Amino acid sequence: PNIRKIFFCKASQVGGTEALINMLSYIITQSPAPTMIVYPNDDLAKDISNDKLKPAFRLIPELKKIFRENQSKELRLNFRTMTIYLRGAGSPSKLASKPIKYLFFDEIDKMGGASKKEASPYNLALERTKTYRPQEKVYACSTPTLRTNYIWNLHENADEVRHYFVRCPHCGEWIELKWKQIVYDSDENCDMSNYERAQTAIYVCQECGCGIDDTHKPKMLREGEWRAVKKRGVGAPKTVGFWISSLYSVFLKWSDIVEEFLDS
Repeated sequence: PNIRKIFFCKASQVGGTEALINMLSYIITQSPAPTMIVYPNDDLAKDISNDKLKPAFRLIPELKKIFRENQSKELRLNFRTMTIYLRGAGSPSKLASKPIKYLFFDEIDKMGGASKKEASPYNLALERTKTYRPQEKVYACSTPTLRTNYIWNLHENADEVRHYFVRCPHCGEWIELKWKQIVYDSDENCDMSNYERAQTAIYVCQECGCGIDDTHKPKMLREGEWRAVKKRGVGAPKTVGFWISSLYSVFLKWSDIVEEFLDS
């Protein structure tokens, strides 16, 4: 309850949008209040509304009962208890009107910055939460671009920064998955293609030196936990930054990540 802002600096394919849908589902059923999701543009907002949000709300029985789909539009989803507004970052006037308790930013690094006439989309939308302080919640997630862009700045300046730790299946020690622990055939002069070199990839535990293959990954991820790696100030944090890399994706093998690296 003390946390006001959550920043998720992530790789692609690690469930950022799914996390957002879970949060929305909780809000609608347990703590209804005006909610807004900001996307880089209106077209993406409409696509997410039609392809992800509406299907999810139809599939969850508790939400289906109160979802007023016939009265909803692409950028305004009505429920018996509340309304969700979807907005593109390129429409300043739409970001600066109704009071909002829950504010979400999806792929915030793809949004534009401040102009000479207007504040940044992030600051404009943030103004809407003033009515509900100190009960407001803000969630921003994105794959990072430049270190000077939104998500890195927000994440690194949070009161607390958390990384995901997993247990090694061999020694049982808690480790953080790191790129330098991926071992593969690094001989660039060999006759193997990048794909073939990538197939030799395995993760070497930094604690015991044993190899961790792809079959170990799902169990490790299920039993992992978020841990604070950096804290600022004293007392309970008000802002928290979460960081996670492609190494944690259930959809990618070690070889997939290495092949992309070699191709790049």
